[in-house]
Amino acid sequence: MGDSKDSNNGIPQFNGRGFGQWQFRVWTALDSLDLVNVLTGDPPQDEAEKAQFLKKDKKAKERLVAFIHNDCLGYIRDKQTAKAMWESLQAVFAKKSVVNQILVRKQLTKLRMKEGESIVAHLMAFDDLIRQLKMSGAKLEESDMIAQLFVSLPEKFDPLVTALQNLENEKLTINTVKERLILEETKLNDRQNEETDDKTAFSGKKMWKSKYLRNKFQGKCFKCGKIGHKIKNCRQSEARSAQSHNKGGVCFMAGNGFEDSRDSKQFLSFKLDSGSSDHLVNKEWCFSEIKDLHSPVKINIAKEDQCLVAKKSGRIQGNSNKGVDLIMKDVLFVPELRDNLLSVRKITKAGMHVLFGEYEAQIIKGSEVIGTAYLSGDLYEMDIKVKERKASLCNTDKVQL
Repeated sequence: MGDSKDSNNGIPQFNGRGFGQWQFRVWTALDSLDLVNVLTGDPPQDEAEKAQFLKKDKKAKERLVAFIHNDCLGYIRDKQTAKAMWESLQAVFAKKSVVNQILVRKQLTKLRMKEGESIVAHLMAFDDLIRQLKMSGAKLEESDMIAQLFVSLPEKFDPLVTALQNLENEKLTINTVKERLILEETKLNDRQNEETDDKTAFSGKKMWKSKYLRNKFQGKCFKCGKIGHKIKNCRQSEARSAQSHNKGGVCFMAGNGFEDSRDSKQFLSFKLDSGSSDHLVNKEWCFSEIKDLHSPVKINIAKEDQCLVAKKSGRIQGNSNKGVDLIMKDVLFVPELRDNLLSVRKITKAGMHVLFGEYEAQIIKGSEVIGTAYLSGDLYEMDIKVKERKASLCNTDKVQL
């Protein structure tokens, strides 16, 4: 379509490109003027009706000429009726042929959502190619359109695509897919904005940490011989039981009392989630203690008007990937949950902070790195070694997450 527009209807003049959209606009404009019947019908036999028909035909011809760029006037110049003009344009630019189908299918196959492009703009480009394909005579099943749309999406939509592919066939429609894609992009943008705010806050904490380390005592303790503290601050001078603390117990809740057999250790993978207010787990075997909730807890998910339900909560014990013994309390058990989620909000409320980097995120307490989550796709992921509890929990001072 060209750049110049008709002053009455705002319709760009047709210059040989985008015939499908132009045809729809012009048909709608002529229909509002009660002129579409002259595009498809012939003059009636009755003289009075014929005169009225020819009057409409003359007006329709005038409108069509106004909607067409000079470069394309040659296709209608010698046509005597509006119907002949309309059919001439359709024969050239909307010809139903295998060749046209192949050309449009090639464009559809190559279609990919560009970086920085909104999902709405991408869906408009996709729909335009689908319309062209239908105009060329192709018959498209809805499942074919959905599959082609999935192929055109970037990796950030992979989790949603996987979820949609598991829907029943009668529930998986092209309109449902479009609605979910728009909703998913909104959620991703909101999450990105939250993480940007978190990074800004954590960068300030990192500056404070650097200042603290610069001002830290660098001499040697005369009691234990270790560098970094004075004798008055030496831990060896504090009266404490060996059972009440261990070296690494400073994460979600630190303590001893774990079975240390290698055979009992199992990995549990968590994804850091800044949107979740609780830690969520989908495996019951990993709980050292679990109990029924007084009332179920509803967890909102991507699907509109749908939510998951947690009916149990409990405690998980294990080691972070930095070797720190930990206990996670009040973890919600959600069997239908796809991924285990570690709540950034709950971590920060416990007095720790998360330092997000380009490829990893560190959970930090004071100046110690408790655990590291590594970038996997668009989210940071951390593995925890779950341990079976050997006996009752110790009465250690605990730091809760």
